[in-house]
Amino acid sequence: VGIDACRFRIRQPPLGTGLRVVFQPGLLAAGMRRPVMIELYAIIKQTQHQSQQQ
Repeated sequence: VGIDACRFRIRQPPLGTGLRVVFQPGLLAAGMRRPVMIELYAIIKQTQHQSQQQ
């Protein structure tokens, strides 16, 4: 039994989704944990009617 590390690829979602993934990149051995935090932002779409009022 060896100490092998595996790599998992975590990608940031596109900016328009309102999501952001916060993590520490690096190697991780099988069976170990690493916290991953997902931040959710509110996105408000402006309609044409709202833009004419401003």
